[in-house]
Amino acid sequence: MGAILLLSGFGIVMMYSASSIYAMNEYDDYLYFFLRQTRWLIIGTVLMFLIGQMNYRHLKELAYVLIFFSWIFLIMGYFFKGNNPASRWLVLGGRSWMTTSDFARVSLIIFTAYFVEKNKKYLKDWKFLLFRFTPILGISLVLILFQPDTSTTMIIAAIIMVMLFIAGTDWRYLTGLSIAGVIALILKIMNTPHAMDRFLNW
Repeated sequence: MGAILLLSGFGIVMMYSASSIYAMNEYDDYLYFFLRQTRWLIIGTVLMFLIGQMNYRHLKELAYVLIFFSWIFLIMGYFFKGNNPASRWLVLGGRSWMTTSDFARVSLIIFTAYFVEKNKKYLKDWKFLLFRFTPILGISLVLILFQPDTSTTMIIAAIIMVMLFIAGTDWRYLTGLSIAGVIALILKIMNTPHAMDRFLNW
């Protein structure tokens, strides 16, 4: 807890140092961004403490509910994005409330943990995984990928792959999933001009 608060506090100070002049020019208040971030830091710390008192095992009972709502939020991001060119933020009432992929990331991690625990005896059955797990993973990743948010999609996919590998999932399924992911990523980059430019520059 101490390390988290220390790092968060350091980040707030650095953010203030980098944004104070811009905040003064745009909002006539040096502390505009500092106060906003501090408020969310306090809210987040309180929520972290409260959730930390919960028995995390109860979260598996909400696995499908969390996935469902993550899809709702991701879809809402496409329609309620304000003036943002991308659909990563959910904007309601002129305010950005959340990055929808953050909720989807947590939901997928919880769902994957629940799925592998419940279906331990089927983790070597690639056909079972293909029809019971892949659609849920695929829908979430596609909705994030076309926000567009390629980097977050790759990070979430990597996390889920590591979880499946540690759980002892069939290597053929993991290999096929990896190949499909790489192909989808290549096609997305090739059909997204700015992503292709960034890739070539890299």
